[in-house]
Amino acid sequence: MEELTALLHRAYADHAAAGRVFFASYQSPRDTRHRLGKGERWVATEDGALIGTVTVSAPHRDAREPVL
Repeated sequence: MEELTALLHRAYADHAAAGRVFFASYQSPRDTRHRLGKGERWVATEDGALIGTVTVSAPHRDAREPVL
């Protein structure tokens, strides 16, 4: 989790420096693990090094909303 979290921090560093602070720019390894558990996830590697990631999850639905 530490390596993946560090990758996210680096990826979002320019945004954070510009004042566009996304959660991924400061989340903890524990937060990373939690977010990975909320959807389907993939990682990209090159020569064994982690170079990218994506997590796909369904949008949040308010439990009070009817399911159609």
